[in-house]
Amino acid sequence: MRCPFCGSENLIWDFATGAIICASCGSVIDVIYEAEPPYHRLSYKKASVAEAVLYREKTRLSKQRLSLISMRTAMYTKIARRIRKNRVVNERALLAMLSGSQRRVRLIEHRIDELLRQRLNGDLAYLKRYLDIIDNDPVLSSRTFRGKVALAMMIHQLATRGSVDLKCIAKELEMSLTHLKRLEKLVLRRLRRLRV
Repeated sequence: MRCPFCGSENLIWDFATGAIICASCGSVIDVIYEAEPPYHRLSYKKASVAEAVLYREKTRLSKQRLSLISMRTAMYTKIARRIRKNRVVNERALLAMLSGSQRRVRLIEHRIDELLRQRLNGDLAYLKRYLDIIDNDPVLSSRTFRGKVALAMMIHQLATRGSVDLKCIAKELEMSLTHLKRLEKLVLRRLRRLRV
């Protein structure tokens, strides 16, 4: 058996959740079905009422778990089919939305978003203070993660150089110049409004 998304053969059979999960990309590949139903343990001669109730409850919970897993898998594949080139499904956000812990999440991210998050702890650590400012601004905080990093780079360049090098940012973040020009207008308008 192989992962249909990344082709890896490194699969985890998680019997607790009833799912076959790819260890490489984290995708739920399939559902594990019990080959031997739980009623084989019950005696057909005399099963107590307690055993019958317990069996019915276990069966109900098992069906509920399987339907939840199949719903998650169906939602993931539906989203994965619709996304554009260089985009990926954020599986953590999808699970948070399905579990109900977060109502509004960004399900689709650019493929370099995870790399940018790692770089913020390394060579781009100087941008964290600008990202905190952006997250507190209601207009700027509604942007995608990549857009916020671009805004932080623009603010940093304005503070240090006095001008913005859009081509450098476009190359590093794989963004179009048109998109960056719109972001530049937005950040300049916000800075004028704040009189910084």
